[in-house]
Amino acid sequence: MVSKRDFLDYFLHKYNHLNYQVVWILNFIKSDDKLLKNITLINNDTNIQLVISERSPYVMLKLDSIVVLDSEEILYILNEYKNHPIFIDFHVKDDIKLKEVKINQVYETYYLEKNDSIDHLIDEALINKDEKKFNILSTLIKNINEG
Repeated sequence: MVSKRDFLDYFLHKYNHLNYQVVWILNFIKSDDKLLKNITLINNDTNIQLVISERSPYVMLKLDSIVVLDSEEILYILNEYKNHPIFIDFHVKDDIKLKEVKINQVYETYYLEKNDSIDHLIDEALINKDEKKFNILSTLIKNINEG
């Protein structure tokens, strides 16, 4: 599984043509463990959304109904709200690593129970005849294995 920090390293390396503001903000996020812990790449109806794009505007922060485009102000807000869930929405063409990290976050957020492996959870879903959970977990493991 790819950690959020590893993904950000990968993203910065792969998209090395990014605007300096994006690089600055992503490096700031990577360097702060508390902030990084609260970053999510899956939208959980958080009131803070950071948009990173290959096209202009390259970086934008939405805080409730307020939109911020100034990178210094974005850094200030990220620092102030580091204890709150922050959704990063990457606007890039299909990226397999991004999909993998999102799948892993869904798994960690919704399905990981103590030290249960995904195989154990699939077995449990079969025993309980929980077709919905079985289908979700089977798709998850298939996507992880293909990635």
